[in-house]
Amino acid sequence: MKNLELSTDKDNKIETFDIKDKDGNDITLSIYPLQLARLSMISQKLRALNIDLDKMTEADENQSLNQMVEICAEKPRAVAEIIAIATLRTKKDIDEKLTERTDLIYWSPTSGNCKVLATLLEYVVMLCYDDSFMDALKTVRVLRVNIGRETEPQE
Repeated sequence: MKNLELSTDKDNKIETFDIKDKDGNDITLSIYPLQLARLSMISQKLRALNIDLDKMTEADENQSLNQMVEICAEKPRAVAEIIAIATLRTKKDIDEKLTERTDLIYWSPTSGNCKVLATLLEYVVMLCYDDSFMDALKTVRVLRVNIGRETEPQE
């Protein structure tokens, strides 16, 4: 499989894609909308790969994809782990299935193509940089600061 097709469930905003496991069986995985915990985990791993979200979103599409391909070629296991986190929905799933899912993505013949991994990684990066999500995070930070200022310590 040289090309990757992401298909969207518009009601749930869930992207799905098919990969092959080591035995050649087709498996459909879903990339779920990110919640704070998974976003934090993924952001931390993206920083470890020296991916600057601001620069990535400012770059043109080809430049961005080329950078992703380079990262996938250099550190495919780390990229597979980022994608695996995005395909697991709950903390329990991450705790119990992260290694297995990372191995599935890493060892998949489909993922042997750096462009496939790069396309998935680019999609996950764009999820991390969703403007509405970032605005919500900033609002929460402002609320914390404002609430903290208004609350006087109890003696």
